[in-house]
Order: sequence, then C-alpha cells, then structure tokens
Amino acid sequence: MIYFCLNALNQAKEEKGIFVEEAHLLGGAVDTNCSKDDDVRAEAEQADENIDWSAVSGAVNGNIWNYYSENDDVLKYLYTAGELCRGKPVGRNPIYNSKVRNIDVSACVGGHGEYIENLRNIFKQGAQ
Repeated sequence: MIYFCLNALNQAKEEKGIFVEEAHLLGGAVDTNCSKDDDVRAEAEQADENIDWSAVSGAVNGNIWNYYSENDDVLKYLYTAGELCRGKPVGRNPIYNSKVRNIDVSACVGGHGEYIENLRNIFKQGAQ
C-alpha cells in the first residue's frame, strides 16, 4: 500500500509539490524488483509489473526504511504462491536503492504478525 501511495505522490509532486519526509515499511508485501537481480526484474516486466523503487523514492525527502524479517512465513509462503514464485517481497528481503535503508529485524520479529508488538525494538535497530 505504501509503495502505491508513494508512486502516486511522486507523479503528483511536480504539479503540487507534495513530499513525504520518511516512509517506514514493516513486512511489506510488494516486490523488491532489485535492479541488481536481472532475472527477477525480467520476470516482473514480463508480468506487466512496474515496481520501481527508484521512481517512488523521489516522493520522499529523507529515507525509505525497509524493516524485513527472514522469519516472515506469511510472505514466504502466501506471497510466493500469490506471485507464482516470481519476485521477492520487501518484507523478507532488502531493496537495493540508495534512498532505502534496509534493517534486518529477524532477531526480534519471528513472524508477520509480530511487527507491531516489537516496534520499540525495530525502531531502535533503525536508529543504530
């Protein structure tokens, strides 16, 4: 959801000057579409998916913070099944973009439903 909001804001920014100071992604269920991973990008392009973190990062003055956990089985199984095994969700993987700060919170987030109860520890890791 945040990705698509940032995308809309990025498209409107020139006309209306709208910017977000920072964005925080917790267990995001959108594709990384890593520019460093040509195979993943090619698969996404074939599926008419235009996930472009470079474009949406233009809507953010500061950083986009991506908090991800390798323990997120909801994204591991349901996202993978829903995407027909294509792509990598940002809630389990880093995003390769200069404005994105990736924080691996696997040590304190044991599953998709544990982000809210661990917010203090998650943001502490981001502050380090």
